[in-house]
This record gives sequence, C-alpha cells and structure tokens, in this order.
Amino acid sequence: MISHAKSGGEKPDWILSDYWTIMQRHWATEKAKGTSEKARASRMSDRNGLGPHSHERVHAPFSELKMFW
Repeated sequence: MISHAKSGGEKPDWILSDYWTIMQRHWATEKAKGTSEKARASRMSDRNGLGPHSHERVHAPFSELKMFW
C-alpha cells in the first residue's frame, strides 16, 4: 500500500501529513534510492533462467503442500 502511494506521489487519507512529509524526505535521500534500486534488482533477478519471482496462489491445504518440499 505504501509503495502505491510512493509511486503515485499522492498522500493517502490514512497517512498523517507529518508522516507523509517525513517519508517523502527519506525517499529522496541517496541512501534510500540506492536501497530501493538494490531491492528492485534483486526482485527482478533471473534466478538461473527462471525469470523474476512471482507469487502464485496454491489452492491446497498445508498438509498436502508438504509433498512439494
């Protein structure tokens, strides 16, 4: 939810104005930008030909999922 607000640049109603200002200042720092870029590169990594990771919903009880491990 925060990431959508960050990329959209518009403060959501549920975030206090003071906090929004603090978050925007933080996101503008070189350290935060570097961390964000590093995390993005990690999420988009190739994983030995498998492509970027995506979450897939599995419709099975946990007891049945044990066979995949």
